[in-house]
Amino acid sequence: MKAGMKTHLIGGDIPRIAGVPGHVLVNAPFPEVMAVCPATLPFVKARPAVAEGDKVRRGDPLFTDKKRPDLRFLSPVAGTVDRILYGRRRIIERIEIRRHPSGQAAAGPEPAASFPVVTGAGLDDLPRTELIRLLREGGVWPCIRSFPYRDIAPSDADDPAAPPETLIASVGGADPFGPSPDLWLAGAETVFKTSLRILRKLARTLTVSVASPYADLVRPLLPPGEGIRLEILSGSGVADEPAALLYRIKTSAAWNRSWFITGQDILSPGRLLTEGRYPRDRIFAVGGAGISHPRHVRGWRGISAADLAGGASRDVTEPMRWISGGILTGRSLAPGGYPGYYDDRLLLLPEGNEREVLGFARPGWNRPSCSRTFLSALNRKRRLKTGCNTHGEERACVNCGFCARVCPVDIMPQFMMKALGADEMETALALGLLDCAECGLCAYVCPSKIELSRILTEAKAAWRKEMAA
Repeated sequence: MKAGMKTHLIGGDIPRIAGVPGHVLVNAPFPEVMAVCPATLPFVKARPAVAEGDKVRRGDPLFTDKKRPDLRFLSPVAGTVDRILYGRRRIIERIEIRRHPSGQAAAGPEPAASFPVVTGAGLDDLPRTELIRLLREGGVWPCIRSFPYRDIAPSDADDPAAPPETLIASVGGADPFGPSPDLWLAGAETVFKTSLRILRKLARTLTVSVASPYADLVRPLLPPGEGIRLEILSGSGVADEPAALLYRIKTSAAWNRSWFITGQDILSPGRLLTEGRYPRDRIFAVGGAGISHPRHVRGWRGISAADLAGGASRDVTEPMRWISGGILTGRSLAPGGYPGYYDDRLLLLPEGNEREVLGFARPGWNRPSCSRTFLSALNRKRRLKTGCNTHGEERACVNCGFCARVCPVDIMPQFMMKALGADEMETALALGLLDCAECGLCAYVCPSKIELSRILTEAKAAWRKEMAA
């Protein structure tokens, strides 16, 4: 029996930016060099398990976490460790693997570590502790994260009596710049069902969330049984954010430690236990005003941004910024950089540093705004070419309330920011700091150019560090 099929209207929306990826899927060439970026994993201190020049198979460990050595991060390809790039304070930025010299294609055989295959009744009879162990050893446990800090879920199999209240499996579909669920689910329906059966064993309940346009695609794939609920989301581009949904469905403080898994990562547990190989396939949404033909690209975890763009970037003279991840939450990349561990979208946006003659006096028909300051407010459906320029420096908060108006979890970022500025952490916590979805909307709409999202995210990380001390 499937409990509670509901529709949640979640306010706030992502910018009306041009360059939304089209519903077209192309295949990326199998790259010569792939890389894993430990620095993009929150709260993970990587300890290398390999050295430069070592031979690795697909699925061999590349690094572990110093504080949680049970977490294993595996190689997406067979080859030779070409380079280990260190950043500040000897933090591992990325580990590059040069593909096996045999020249095998992506679909061909390659040296790979094998893992136990568990299907059918064997999966139903598998104890939760053993399931956690298999997911850890197979390198897919990092796909499962926990609230409120968005860190990797605890994998202490010695405490099977303490599962989270729910595990949110966010299929997505609301963010126009994210991968379309119908593309990455095509041909993977059986794997998706298996993954949901696996995830159901990890928590007291399994909550599957999906944007309303894709509800009919997901509903038939839900496995039978108690403790599974479907949440249909609509209202904005941040409706995909699991924290926004948790805020609306939680019934007690115990729910604040729930787990979540997003997008194509949902397929990883099912692929691991049905194929016995480390899952690496991934579909990326490649878009932005700097891409001539925004589209979806079938690639692999560890592919570079240049291989994903594949010559699709526009031949323009203005500087462009490569962004890996969400349009409001992603990180800047060098053109030869690599997407983060959880990223499944790549954007190319103009820097927007050119001067605009008499810009202050122009009506702003082509300038996006969340207020009615510019004429672009008269046409809310039109998508506009947007750059990365903030058009002004940071100023004092004017208490306009724009940030609170778009916040998907109904907190008041402006008051929280002031409390943090006065070192009043307890006040910020009382105002709902740990509920922050880290969606970036508050920083985008702020007319004073205050990086509210960064301030709140760093405060959450500092609180986590203090609690762990």
